[in-house]
Amino acid sequence: MDSMVDPSGDFMFQSVQEISDEHGITEKAPRTDAEWEEVRHHLFVLLEAPNLLTMEGRKVARPEDKSKAPGIENEPEEVKKLLDADRPSFIRRARRLQDAATLAMKAVDAKDKDALFRALDDIDKACENCHLHYWYPNDKRAQQAAKEDGITDVDILAGPALPQIDLAHLDKAAAGSIAGRVVFQGDAPVMPVFDMSSNPACGRQHPTPQKAETVVVNNNGTLRNVFIWIKDGLPPARWTPPVEAAKLDQKGCVYEPHVLGIMRGQQLEILNGDPVNHNVHTESRTNPPWNESQPPHAKPRFRQFDSAEVMFPVACSVHPWMRSYIAVSPHPFFAVTGDDGAFTLKGVPPGTYTIEAVHEKYGKKEGRVTLAPNGRVTIDFTYGSQ
Repeated sequence: MDSMVDPSGDFMFQSVQEISDEHGITEKAPRTDAEWEEVRHHLFVLLEAPNLLTMEGRKVARPEDKSKAPGIENEPEEVKKLLDADRPSFIRRARRLQDAATLAMKAVDAKDKDALFRALDDIDKACENCHLHYWYPNDKRAQQAAKEDGITDVDILAGPALPQIDLAHLDKAAAGSIAGRVVFQGDAPVMPVFDMSSNPACGRQHPTPQKAETVVVNNNGTLRNVFIWIKDGLPPARWTPPVEAAKLDQKGCVYEPHVLGIMRGQQLEILNGDPVNHNVHTESRTNPPWNESQPPHAKPRFRQFDSAEVMFPVACSVHPWMRSYIAVSPHPFFAVTGDDGAFTLKGVPPGTYTIEAVHEKYGKKEGRVTLAPNGRVTIDFTYGSQ
């Protein structure tokens, strides 16, 4: 905190402020490109700080540090006990700082001093609430801070116990498949070309200008990047995720793949094949969002999602055109349409199911199928430009 967060935080708050004196009120904000770039530098520190703060085994203070206000401020060992007793709550608080810093980064990208001022208020609140909860728990404001955070010990530790769910058992001899296509009707919309001029190293990696993948209509009239899954009908069971990690790569400042399906509890391997920095920012709602910086050609980062969530965007705080989507399924019966618009869900137990198609622009569609033992059924979905 003393060497990273505090200096960068102080710089940020001094860079955008209103100064009141005998001459009136004066606004201070970055004006030149160099000043905005310096703000960006300190924001990167705040974006990365939560990752360092939440590292397992990290000390909360130097060995010689002691409370400056005994009885009001906790001793470091007391802070550590609070962190260890409810680590998920601490991680969520740390991510709140990261989310606020992400909003600030977007304001810097747009050179919007008003948006930056609002984001700095969120950063201040995130820091203050965390300090009140762990360092000053006897302060009456700590209770109000917990309410503003949406995190309380009662919510996390005293909630209803989750029901025990057995591991899934699949009779492979009776399993079948569900297949189909996603058809697109009408004229395919023209996708905009990415403006990578702010980072020439990105554009140089592409022989032709790159277009957004929001809507990709294949040559055969089908739609790419549609997530297909069994939404309903499977009996309650815990499905074991694959050992192999799902991969999300960054190549030429573009996410690959554009839509990624992953199982709950499966490892996500995040790669950076680019010669530039990236910030991978999940905008999830059910799962705690996170934002991690990744240096050029860095070692892969690994994450996982503990809750089903279909689906949420993934952004990059450095390159605003970068966007992909992740769908977290509680079971292995899902697929993403490719360059032929087709999908197949294999090894599905017999039953009656609701199949859902999810597209980032055109939304959701559902259909019902009944699969006989060792059978095969088909279901198609149709989207259109109208």
